Amino acid sequence: MVYSRRKPGVRPRRPSMAERREQILAVLASTVLPVWKHFVITLLLTIALVLTVERFIAVIDQPIAVIEVQGANEYVPEAVIHERLADQLGVGFWQVDVQAMRTRLLEDEWLVNAQVRKQWPGRLVVTIEVHQPVAYWNQDHLLSTSGTIFRPQSIPDLALAQLSGPADSQWSLWERYLSLQGALESHGLGLAGIELSERGALSLILTDGVTLNLGRHEPESRLQRYLDVFEQAFAGRMDAVDAVDLRYTNGFAVSWNHAGEDSQQ
Repeated sequence: MVYSRRKPGVRPRRPSMAERREQILAVLASTVLPVWKHFVITLLLTIALVLTVERFIAVIDQPIAVIEVQGANEYVPEAVIHERLADQLGVGFWQVDVQAMRTRLLEDEWLVNAQVRKQWPGRLVVTIEVHQPVAYWNQDHLLSTSGTIFRPQSIPDLALAQLSGPADSQWSLWERYLSLQGALESHGLGLAGIELSERGALSLILTDGVTLNLGRHEPESRLQRYLDVFEQAFAGRMDAVDAVDLRYTNGFAVSWNHAGEDSQQ
């Protein structure tokens, strides 16, 4: 092995300023510049991705232009639903809150249920289920085909039976109405309504305005007793009858609306 010895008295040469500058630039070129280049490329790619996503969202987030209503009827017309959801027209597809719209719709007592779904690109499909009323209940409520009592903000003037009674008696009273209606119609009479008192006394209101008080016991047999004799008993005077009290054992009492006094048959 050969060893070299520095000659005594000879000092190593220091690099010049130019040489040191070249060395620094070489170090920067090999370390800092690649990192900076990678950062710039990553930044540009990120900006491009963000712009692409924003453009994509803008394309798919079309404004609501159509509201389709399913299940509307004469009680809740399609125009009413359009009016209540008019503020959703023009709202972006992804900004529409279908649950908030459903809650708003169900504030209408006419509605049993409501569903709202979005259909791209710009359509709302609203499906509603509406109560079908069969009778008035205690004057300011309605009774539906499902036995539900509800009270809309405005009660329309409908050709429905008038039922009145204690709480939770609506369905049994409706069934009794249907049963007695057939018996009356077979004699040419119409049944407008039924009233059940808190003590269980039953009264019928006929379509000609006559009230039949049947009481609590055997109302069907008492009604039949009236039907057997009313044509003969009131021949030519039906328009003057106001009410008939059938709670008597062997007869009935009549209240006249004019030209006569109360009488008992």
